[in-house]
Amino acid sequence: MAEKVTLASSNGWATAIVAWQLAFTACAIALSVQDAWPLWLLGQVLLAVNLFQWFVLHHDFAHGGFFRTRWLNALLGHVSSVFCLMPFFSWRQMHHHHHIWSGWKDKDPSDPSSQFRQPTPTLTRVMNFCWRFWIPVFAATFVAMNFWNLKRVNELFPDPRSRRRNLFSVLFLMIIYVPALVLAPRFMLVHWVPALLLFLSFSDPVLLTQHVHVDANYAAGAEVKAFRYSEQGRYARNVIYPRFVAKFLFYNSERHGLHHLHPTVPIYHLGELESPKDNNIDWLEWLRLAKAMPADVLIFQTSRETGIRL
Repeated sequence: MAEKVTLASSNGWATAIVAWQLAFTACAIALSVQDAWPLWLLGQVLLAVNLFQWFVLHHDFAHGGFFRTRWLNALLGHVSSVFCLMPFFSWRQMHHHHHIWSGWKDKDPSDPSSQFRQPTPTLTRVMNFCWRFWIPVFAATFVAMNFWNLKRVNELFPDPRSRRRNLFSVLFLMIIYVPALVLAPRFMLVHWVPALLLFLSFSDPVLLTQHVHVDANYAAGAEVKAFRYSEQGRYARNVIYPRFVAKFLFYNSERHGLHHLHPTVPIYHLGELESPKDNNIDWLEWLRLAKAMPADVLIFQTSRETGIRL
């Protein structure tokens, strides 16, 4: 019982983290608008880190347990969507089903294999080129295909309430970004886009560490049962970073396998839990092995198929 109390959602902890994140955002933007280029560069790097951390919070808001008060998660989820450009309600629905179907590549709606088993030859060449030369397209493509694509989201979740919510989240971001791009294009190009590109460059390998090239299954149209949370540790990865980096940059989100075992535990308590023994790898070792593989093999095949364990 004591552990349940310790790991419960806390409005106090959640408010403190969001307040810090907003202050960090303000500081990064203040530096980014300076004329002196060293200050501008520092601001852009800090803003890129800040955008990534907003995504980490965005992920937790979608689980509905970051704040104890449920509606605050949706409210702050839309605030965080402004920074990570991920429509909140469509993200929340897709991510919920990702946690249901982790371990089944072709049933997990956020896995590319749920849309096509293998990329076309042209797409394969583009993917491999971008992965080899660190061109940040994977996170952006993932978000566009899964969360901005209202046609696909509405086909997966066709009830009218879901459709309205998904449309609202997309329009919410468009109402903010379209006027900004039209009325202040130079400001956005100089003070926002470089940080966004840095954020995407950083996000690509981080996103891919979570689930690609682990042991996984294909339903191939058969009726299958979802794996219990207690069984999902083998289908997600825990990446080992220096403790300071894990705690203050990733907010404990780097232990994705642990998160799949305890999806209702907010990130500010996740560090109190022991990581599973499956799928742990040092971040540099993962990067070395992953960069030695073509992107199509890394993303569309499993360790069971190639015999390569990352």
